[in-house]
Amino acid sequence: MTDIFVCFFRGGILFPLLVCSAVWGADWQHVRDDTPLFREKERPELQQLLRSLSETEESDLGKAPFSQVTFLQLDAQSEEYRGKRVAVSGKLLRFEFVPFPRTPEGADPGFPAAGYYDCWVRLADQPHKPLSVVCLSEPEASLLGQPVEIFGYYFKRRTYSDGKELLSTPTILAKTIRKSEEGSRLREIELSTRENDHDFSEKTGTAVRERIDTPFLLQLFGLSESEWNELGSAEQPADFPRESLLKVLSRLRQSLVENVLSDYAEKAKGANLDSLPVGSVLELSQDVIVSHVQKITISEDEKKRFGFEAYYLCRLKIANAPDAVAIVPQVPRSWPIDAPCSERAGLLGILLNNQTGLVLVASRIQWYPATLLGDHGFDAGTLDAVPVLPPETFLRKKDAAGLPTTDQGDADSGDKRRFDLLRLTEADREPFYQMLEAASKISRPEIDAAVAAELKRSGTDRFPVIDLFNRPQTRQCDLVRLVGNARRIDPVLIGDEEMRRRLGTDRYYQIMLTTDDSQDNPLVFCIKNIPEGLPSGGGEGFNIPISISGFFYKTWAYRKMGEPVSVPESEKPESDWQFAPLLIAAQIDWFRPPEPVAGKNTVAPLYTSTVVFVLLALLWVYFRRFRGKRKPILFEMNRYEDRPFSENDFPVD
Repeated sequence: MTDIFVCFFRGGILFPLLVCSAVWGADWQHVRDDTPLFREKERPELQQLLRSLSETEESDLGKAPFSQVTFLQLDAQSEEYRGKRVAVSGKLLRFEFVPFPRTPEGADPGFPAAGYYDCWVRLADQPHKPLSVVCLSEPEASLLGQPVEIFGYYFKRRTYSDGKELLSTPTILAKTIRKSEEGSRLREIELSTRENDHDFSEKTGTAVRERIDTPFLLQLFGLSESEWNELGSAEQPADFPRESLLKVLSRLRQSLVENVLSDYAEKAKGANLDSLPVGSVLELSQDVIVSHVQKITISEDEKKRFGFEAYYLCRLKIANAPDAVAIVPQVPRSWPIDAPCSERAGLLGILLNNQTGLVLVASRIQWYPATLLGDHGFDAGTLDAVPVLPPETFLRKKDAAGLPTTDQGDADSGDKRRFDLLRLTEADREPFYQMLEAASKISRPEIDAAVAAELKRSGTDRFPVIDLFNRPQTRQCDLVRLVGNARRIDPVLIGDEEMRRRLGTDRYYQIMLTTDDSQDNPLVFCIKNIPEGLPSGGGEGFNIPISISGFFYKTWAYRKMGEPVSVPESEKPESDWQFAPLLIAAQIDWFRPPEPVAGKNTVAPLYTSTVVFVLLALLWVYFRRFRGKRKPILFEMNRYEDRPFSENDFPVD
């Protein structure tokens, strides 16, 4: 345990400022939020924190430096507080003793006690969701419903069930829970006096278990044991109890449930599917072929109760395994229904039945088409949430020059909703980052061969940009290679903890590019990495010649930069929107300026270059004026502006 201090001067005096108190030597990269409390990969970190608590004298717990935090701070900044010493005050709702889980081999887990007390505390700033506390000693029964204070180490957001759905909440590891006394080191915080504080103790049941088993599955899906057994014993999918099946599919659509399943699926990879028991979690990635999709309609009442329109029976051909059926509430929109197909796919699901064949249930089928992006792990089915609209659906009025301008319509109108689809929102999270990662894996020979093949197919020697502006609905995922000038290059920090882990980086780069046929309108490229030495920034004189290859994502609407920070988003004028084609880049070639050679005569080459430049400029003016007016790009309001074009993070909303 080490306390970290920063010193600063004020008025000639040196002041020490405690920044945090943390456990040194712990490797937090394996600790994941929104997962069950006990994960085998996190065992060393959990043991280290609990051992540190057990070795600390109780009288010293409240004396050590700590940060008093709120529920919202821990919930929103889980990664920043992980392993730090924190303190909270609230009302103790319930507690129960839970043995520490043994290892998968049945060995002693090596924790400093036989078990812990699973405690739930309501904090004043979040009256609707309790905080989880793993306590090594039993709280006094008299503390139930009373103000308490907890000093300990923050661990992560853990999952739990309230009897209806899977939720997550911050978790603190503590040695004791003590009554709040007058003169406590914690600030006085007004505690909630909600009448239904007792509701939580009636709903939570036991803690989420360390292994996925039948009781845990029943809790996860809200099923009784008899309902689960009926699903497992039916001979054909048509014989499944309808209500129970729809309940399972509805729960699978919750993101937290999918998080839990992905955690357990790591243990099932490579297993012999024939020998796995019902309830096993399987992750099949890119080694599945979907040969047929059948749509099963449901009633209007079922649609309202379970939140989806239909479900689908997908026949699967799995490498080195018997054929199977997957039941899912959604499939990629472009797949043929009730007709043969052959689509490369994957899924994360549960083995529901193995009576006459393997039957799996999953939230969705992942689609990896036979394209460069699909070959490198991009799930094209995620693009169903990212429709690309034709410009006429959001550019309606015309300005004085006769060019379209934005018209969002009334706040509740269809025009407004269509306009909102152009922004980067939560719906873009998976497709955007998946495409960013897949594009970064494409090698130069692969991208060069694909560019050459596309140019040959189109019968041209270059990629025009006009359709990216005027007909974007026909171009999603299309590959282009453009040559132009980078007018801005900016790093964008990734605020999403899960995406930082998946991408292995905390940032990507955005490039504003103009080409000779973009009529000075910018295209925006996002790329995971840029060439070493390529400068970032923008402004007058920033004009870097590059060639960039990438895939069209969608038309992007983003705010003009430069408004005062104090102006709320809802009060910013609608005319402040900018539009540009947004692409995900795979390769950049930077045309570096040649370095001058010492002692070489540069006057003659400079004179020759000047003459050539003047001639080219005259030819350009001639063709612009006399060869006929080009088809105008609809986004004329998007002229390059000398200001950052990106928000600080993704998504912008």
